[in-house]
Amino acid sequence: MTDPQTSGIDMARAAFRAARAAAKNQPAKKPRPRRTTMRRGDGRGPISLGGAITGLLTDHGWEAPTTGGNILDQWPQLVPDLAATVQPTHYDPEHGRLDLRPTSHAYAAQLRLSGPQLAQRINDKLGRTAVRTIRVLTPGPVTPTASAATNPPRYAPATTPPPATTRPAPPSTTARPSE
Repeated sequence: MTDPQTSGIDMARAAFRAARAAAKNQPAKKPRPRRTTMRRGDGRGPISLGGAITGLLTDHGWEAPTTGGNILDQWPQLVPDLAATVQPTHYDPEHGRLDLRPTSHAYAAQLRLSGPQLAQRINDKLGRTAVRTIRVLTPGPVTPTASAATNPPRYAPATTPPPATTRPAPPSTTARPSE
């Protein structure tokens, strides 16, 4: 079969020649076109990190993870009337569940009754269906956010002045000198 004089390098050269001859007989493969179409201005200047991430998401057709942080962070803007009395604690984007902690049992009952309307209101402001269910947690302390402290709720009780006195003061009891 093989000549005893054939070394390993000679066998490698013969295999290479055979592969080259086989490649000439096969049709040429077309190179795959590149799908990345990132626009970088004139191509010479640096781009920002946000621009690079946005370009990457656009090129691959990905959607940015938006809901979790945005709902929790934007709570005072989404629901300003509840921002001081209800705190969002967790959002599960997979199930669309928003966990809320009210300050009292009365607010907890209100959230349970108006949960679907509140979810619809949040979804309308976000422009997409992000919240499907609302879970009301046990009442507890609510830590106010910076924007909730600057925007008090509309229904906050106003400070009332003390009631006005309507009766005149009693006459003095000092005796008059007699004439």
